[in-house]
Amino acid sequence: MREFNPRKPMTALLTLAALSGCAAPGNTKLYTGSALPPADIAVIHNNPMIRGITDSGATLNSVDGKKLSILSSAVEVLPGTHNLDVQCSFSVRLDLLGTNIDPLYFGVRKTIIKQDSAALTVNTEPGHDYRIDAVFQRDQSCKAVLTDITADAK
Repeated sequence: MREFNPRKPMTALLTLAALSGCAAPGNTKLYTGSALPPADIAVIHNNPMIRGITDSGATLNSVDGKKLSILSSAVEVLPGTHNLDVQCSFSVRLDLLGTNIDPLYFGVRKTIIKQDSAALTVNTEPGHDYRIDAVFQRDQSCKAVLTDITADAK
C-alpha cells in the first residue's frame, strides 16, 4: 500500500490556481478595447480592512452593475460618472455597542467585525487615482466616500 504524500494535493491545487489566473490580485479593466494609457483612465483602489492593523475598510462589490472578483485590488474605468456598490467592514468594540454583552461569551476577542454595504455615485477624472473609504455611522451603517489620492499615487 502506498503512503500518502501531502505535497501532491497541494501541488495540484497551486497549479490549478495558477493556470486559472487566480494566483495574484491586480487591476480589473472595466472598459472595452485595448488598454489605454494611465493619463486617459481613472483608477479606483480598494481599501480593505486588515484585522489587527486597521479598524475599517472598504472594497468594491461592483461598478456600474458589473460584479468584481474578490482578488481585484483596483478597477480601471473611463472618466465620467460611475455607480459603485461598496462593502464596508468595521472593527467594533463590544463595550461601545450600548448593550450588556459579556466579552467572555465571544471568547478572548473584545471586538467584532460589522459589515454593511453602501451605494455611491461618483464622477472620475482622467489620470486620477482614487481610494474607497468607509465611514462608520452612529446607527452602525456605512457611508462610502471616494478620496482622490492622485498626489499620493505618483
